[in-house]
Amino acid sequence: MSRALWACLWLALGRPILGAPPEYETKAKFIVAFLPYVNRPSGEEAPKDQPFELVVLGKSPFENYLLAEANANTVKQRPIRIRYVKRFGDVGRCDALFICASEESAVGRIRSWARENRVLTFADSRAFRGKGVMVNLLVDERRKESPVRLEVSKEELDQAKLSVQSGIFTLSNNPPTPPSSSASTPGRKS
Repeated sequence: MSRALWACLWLALGRPILGAPPEYETKAKFIVAFLPYVNRPSGEEAPKDQPFELVVLGKSPFENYLLAEANANTVKQRPIRIRYVKRFGDVGRCDALFICASEESAVGRIRSWARENRVLTFADSRAFRGKGVMVNLLVDERRKESPVRLEVSKEELDQAKLSVQSGIFTLSNNPPTPPSSSASTPGRKS
């Protein structure tokens, strides 16, 4: 096959034709599937008609993967809205925040803000370990089936007064299935 044809296929599909899904496609699935497992203090749940706000702060590595997952799912019957911002000062109100590696210098300020505002934080950088990120999505190349694994900080979740259903702590190779309260899967749009 000619190089030009390969280049066209690569651009059109946005990923390799063979092999495992791209890293950020898998990470987007983990993030969106994790969201229904998080509980706010009693009385602080948002109305079902208000979108669940997930903000990506910094230079986003997700391409369209996160948006595709958000469009296909809900969080406790709330539609998911994704916003991309470049500066921490532009985050505003949100339910969850993905902190891109480009924002390492702001993690301390973000930690305090997230605790105070009960915002679930995600990242995917070993540099963020122990710096206030609640859920870190790390890659372990030794795991061939699904190299992405979750590192969840119960201490950080507790500081923000967020709780996570216990089943989430047993995740290993696969993105979780949203918790169900009926025969249908509430996290997936029909």
